[in-house]
Amino acid sequence: QTVENLYLAAEHVTRGIQYAAMNLWDEAEQAFWEAVALDYENSMARQGLGDVYREKLLFEQAIENYQIVLNNQPNNVDIQYLISLSYYDNHEYEKARVASEKALQMNPELAKAENLVRLSEAKKQEQQQELLSLRQMEAVAIERFRQEQEIKESAFIGKLVPGWRMIQTAETKQMWTGYAILGATAGLMFGGYMLRGKGQA
Repeated sequence: QTVENLYLAAEHVTRGIQYAAMNLWDEAEQAFWEAVALDYENSMARQGLGDVYREKLLFEQAIENYQIVLNNQPNNVDIQYLISLSYYDNHEYEKARVASEKALQMNPELAKAENLVRLSEAKKQEQQQELLSLRQMEAVAIERFRQEQEIKESAFIGKLVPGWRMIQTAETKQMWTGYAILGATAGLMFGGYMLRGKGQA
């Protein structure tokens, strides 16, 4: 980059920070992008974009920009914490826990990172419990649907096949009656089929 580009980029960053202070997030985003167009890895512009996207709840874009800053400043614990916080707010609790543990390694006295580790672990367990509950509800719903379908199919077959309903729903003695009716019907049908064949011959 030329010195002129770096100077202009710094001016855009200053303007973006001023817009952000007034909660003019669209204007701040545009100013930071103008800075990045002149100085791609400008740390202040990238951090500004990360902050803007956090305000807009666009956490993936926020993390992407914070990560560029962290690549240039590997020991920047504040950026590492913002990355972990963005994962947490995006409900990616395992990634939030890992990222906040990295921040804690950078600064063991960073209480907010320690709290975020515990919160992320708790939220992860809560999320897993919710998923388990949803799977159980799904299994119950599928089983109920299967049973309802069996009842409907049984009722339909019962209308077509004599004795079928008695076999499916009656007590033991009546079930045998159902079997007898079904067997007799099947026998008549088979006999009719054979007689028809004879007649044709």
